[in-house]
Amino acid sequence: MKDGMLLYTKDMTENKKQLAVHEGPVFDVVDVNHTSETKDTQKSKQDTNERGPKASVVNYYPNYDIVAQPTELYEPYPILVHHWDEIIQFRERFNPSRVTEDTSDCGMNDTYEHLGLLLDFLEEKMGAKVREEQERWKQPIPKVSFEMIWLLLKPGIDVYEHLEEDGTKEPWIVSRVSFDIFDQSWDNYTVDVWYLGHDATAILPKSAELKINRFHGEKPIQELNLFPCEYYNDHKIRRNDMIERGKLFYRGYVMVDPAQALEDEPSESTNLEVLVDQKLSQLPLCTCARCSAIDCERNRPAKFLGYKRIAFKDTGSMTDHQYFICANAIKTFVLAVRQWSKRIETLLLSGFREPKWNPTLMDSLVLKDDIKQMLQNLSRLYIKHNMDAASKKTPPSDGRPRANPWTADYIEDKGKGLVVLLHGKPGVGKTYTAECIAHSMQRPLLSITCADIGVDPPEVEKKLRRWFKIARVWDAVLLIDEADIYFESRQTQDLERNNLVASFLRAIEYYDGILFLTTNRVGTSDEAVWSRIHATIYYDDFTDEQRQKIWNTYFDKLEQERGDEIRVLESAKDYVTEAQAVKDLKWNGREIRNAFQIAVNLAQAEDVRDSKGRFTVKRDHIKVTVDLLKDFENYMLKLHKKSRGQRAQIHGNRFDAYNVSNGPREEYH
Repeated sequence: MKDGMLLYTKDMTENKKQLAVHEGPVFDVVDVNHTSETKDTQKSKQDTNERGPKASVVNYYPNYDIVAQPTELYEPYPILVHHWDEIIQFRERFNPSRVTEDTSDCGMNDTYEHLGLLLDFLEEKMGAKVREEQERWKQPIPKVSFEMIWLLLKPGIDVYEHLEEDGTKEPWIVSRVSFDIFDQSWDNYTVDVWYLGHDATAILPKSAELKINRFHGEKPIQELNLFPCEYYNDHKIRRNDMIERGKLFYRGYVMVDPAQALEDEPSESTNLEVLVDQKLSQLPLCTCARCSAIDCERNRPAKFLGYKRIAFKDTGSMTDHQYFICANAIKTFVLAVRQWSKRIETLLLSGFREPKWNPTLMDSLVLKDDIKQMLQNLSRLYIKHNMDAASKKTPPSDGRPRANPWTADYIEDKGKGLVVLLHGKPGVGKTYTAECIAHSMQRPLLSITCADIGVDPPEVEKKLRRWFKIARVWDAVLLIDEADIYFESRQTQDLERNNLVASFLRAIEYYDGILFLTTNRVGTSDEAVWSRIHATIYYDDFTDEQRQKIWNTYFDKLEQERGDEIRVLESAKDYVTEAQAVKDLKWNGREIRNAFQIAVNLAQAEDVRDSKGRFTVKRDHIKVTVDLLKDFENYMLKLHKKSRGQRAQIHGNRFDAYNVSNGPREEYH
């Protein structure tokens, strides 16, 4: 036959093999006894009698060409069996008893007879097997036979994959089921599935291939490694959990830079047209009223058309089902190492939590209140402006202009950011200031060092632009820690250093966010730096009262976090705030933190407990660290004949004896 449907069977006698044994207007039957063919569908050519049912009843069957002529199907004819009821309903629309004057000349009037022959063939070949299998599904514990698993996995249904490593169920959508042949019988099933992942600009389908290994007899459906969601006892709870997880996967166009995450990754090839946008026949059946109505139905949107490409910038939210099938893991920018996780290092969304911001953290910072307020106000202005610009927010309804940072520079896009230099001796709160601002603004802190930027002048500008882009997309607080290497005084004979400083200064002039720089060696800075710095903040050495405040901050932190496990004796608290030996050391904030951490760990190691079973931090636990540091300070003093502050002053790095309120003071080491 030239058109229609070729139905291949495998139970005919040898002399009938490869011969048409039924020739009709809708289909032919051909024996291919034990074919090794594993695909459900093949090639081309059909007539309108067969094209009409296919295009009208099939809305989702990827990798199957609905408009092919003729259509070649192999036993067990999955596409026909999966749409058995729909074919019956479609055939009934052409029942001769329903012929009217408007349809008397319809070119499809013989469809009723043709589809009857097709249904008779299906009943003969598959009817008993299908009913027997469906009865298994209705048992108190629904079961399935291996030979009929394909019937359970209709393309387009939601399925769960059982993950052996943790026992969880992951959702997928079935797109195709095929099987392997071994010793003239079916072996393993291959199930093509898809879920919603992402590329640089959109949420979109990503495909995968799963296997179901052969088993003998029957098996409970829930014990399959892949089964329809409806058979999972806790499906409703699991579905809601997956929807909430999907909302973590995509919450709108915020705080992400997927293009940067994927720029070095090999691309994945996914045929979106095959997965979600199956094309239906556009040729009309005929022009009668009945066929015209059917043609309108056939032009319905593909089942998953809305899943094809969900652009970040155009989509604020998705449907519950779209959230349900989102990926269970995501690429993550790891702040600790300042790089995107690789493909094999994606993090499970189930482990993500909302960040815990501490807006009162700024209160513990040892810095003048007016300076802290200034930093908060300026940070809020720049971060809020960039967030509003990124989200394209409209002006306030009261008609007042939105706050917008102003630049005094005449060159477009130059000098639009705010660069703040924080300088002082180590451990006085410079880096901590940026951390406090990040918590206050509830934005991520992107802290980078020279290891992330490099020292090669051409690369410095390139890498800085990358970090600026990441900070801008996330509306992050950007900190370049120990930045003095990039603005040390230039020398005529050192062209490479000159280029390095020039590259750094040129790059920061075009950053439009807020940038914090820290240094312990402000005295080595090049003069050109000062015209690029908008605000310079000096961190004075701590007074005894300020050190006591820092100690109390750590005491309170331990009490809040581990108070039911660890207790600090009052004698230990009195020792660190009153003992002259501790005061003489003039510890900075980092040294206080380290000393207290050692004392707590030492108390746990010695297993010293009170009557309530709490580890007890005693005076001696802190005194051990005091004695160690005192010995080290004496050693360094005898070695250099100068204190740390004096050495820094001699080398022109900084002047620790300067007091902001009273000017220079007597050296204290």
